This record gives sequence, structure tokens and C-alpha cells, in this order.
Amino acid sequence: MKSLNDVLYRGPIALPDLVGVLLRFRTMKNVVTADIEKTFLQLELLPAERN
Repeated sequence: MKSLNDVLYRGPIALPDLVGVLLRFRTMKNVVTADIEKTFLQLELLPAERN
């Protein structure tokens, strides 16, 4: 019997190759990094608006 993980479609890997990222990082004179958590809009709902 197959598990659920065996039959689910994984799709392509969306993360870039880590080695390539590190090599490109070292070749630049100036580099900017950011926190992925702050990339997305954060919303807060009032308790009365929650389901």
C-alpha cells in the first residue's frame, strides 16, 4: 500500500540552488538581504470579524 506522500504530486522545486546563490553572493560588491517574513503583508482581524 502506498502512503499519501507517495501519490501526491510534488511539482518542481521552487527554491534556487543554494550553491549558486552563495557563489553569486560572493561575486557582488554590494549585497542586500531581507527577512522573508516581512515580505508578505501581515493583517490582523478583530475577534468579531473572525469565523
